[in-house]
Amino acid sequence: MATTTLRDGPRPDTVSRRTETLVASVAQHHRAISAHQSQLLDAVVELDRRKAWRVDGATSMVAWLVQRCGVTATTAREWVTAAAKLHQLPKISDALSQGKLSFDQVKPLVEVAKPDTDATLAEQATHWSAKQVRELAIAARSQSEGQATGSYVRRFLRFDDRRRSLTGVLPQDQYAVVKSSLIARANRGRRERTPFDQRLADALVAVCKSDATGESGRAPQVARAGGMRRNRPTVVVHADMSFLAGGAGGAELDVLGPVSREVARRIACDAKVLVSADGPTGQSLNLGRTRRDPSDAQRIEIRRRDKGCRFPGCTYTEFTDVHHVRHWIDDGPTDLCNLVELCDQHHRSVHEMGWKMSGDANVELTFKSPSGRVSRSTPSPAFTSARDGPPR
Repeated sequence: MATTTLRDGPRPDTVSRRTETLVASVAQHHRAISAHQSQLLDAVVELDRRKAWRVDGATSMVAWLVQRCGVTATTAREWVTAAAKLHQLPKISDALSQGKLSFDQVKPLVEVAKPDTDATLAEQATHWSAKQVRELAIAARSQSEGQATGSYVRRFLRFDDRRRSLTGVLPQDQYAVVKSSLIARANRGRRERTPFDQRLADALVAVCKSDATGESGRAPQVARAGGMRRNRPTVVVHADMSFLAGGAGGAELDVLGPVSREVARRIACDAKVLVSADGPTGQSLNLGRTRRDPSDAQRIEIRRRDKGCRFPGCTYTEFTDVHHVRHWIDDGPTDLCNLVELCDQHHRSVHEMGWKMSGDANVELTFKSPSGRVSRSTPSPAFTSARDGPPR
């Protein structure tokens, strides 16, 4: 097999026959699993309709599946819920039975699909990852003021002295503050060999030791009008101005999903506000060849669109950078359609390891491996839905 030697080791220029056979085998078995999953769900919904689980003394279909199939209650509940909804979604059900969609894609999809959007979503979801379908489901759950209040009331933090562990649940905006602050501190030691999880633990301890200025070892500042100057982490909220004023629209926390109007208003009370009068594809943010580095406004919008690394299958949402699809040195413009978020590993892949990337980042990107294998990546469906409107 021919190889190309790169800085971090050899990479194949061609794929062996054995590899091709294994790839085809995985695809074949995946289709078979999806087909069997579809048949299983058909049987589940029928058994539940007949309440046939009673014959074994079970109290529900979920309890019966736990008893008879050896699955967890969570898995059983997912089967029962999806089966009941798929009964009214024939196109999504067909896509599952044909192996075009996996059950992990179907689970969140049935939360937002309706009979009139069944066909459209069944087609579109074949181009989305399971993670992207979950994002669409989260974005579709518009959060009411009552839900936001309930989330705040249910907040807690518990200490387990025996295990020396912490467990907690926070409202979305507070969770985003804590996460952003700790990751920013942990990221200062990225070049260290200390594992990231351990750096996060160190960051938590450092925050607790620090004074009100966010700096350890200095005397606290005297309180002043408006309170002490705080070392505030960055939390990005996308919100329509009309929504904040009481009209239509929505608001969402970066990556985490929608928030209610009053939560968005509260965050905006003490925040740096960046106003963007934008066209449907972000034209107002385009910079063309006027500068190489993306602006802060562009980075925020790209983050909203990509929600992490756009390389197919990559789950990294942190430590990403913005990359030109068509390189700046090759006359690539600094426009949203030519800018994409990539993690460090996949940024190296398209620079040094022979991968080729092309397309419109607002629509679809194509990634071609050194051996010629092609995969595709589309924007977050939640972003597309907000830009183009819900599926018809």
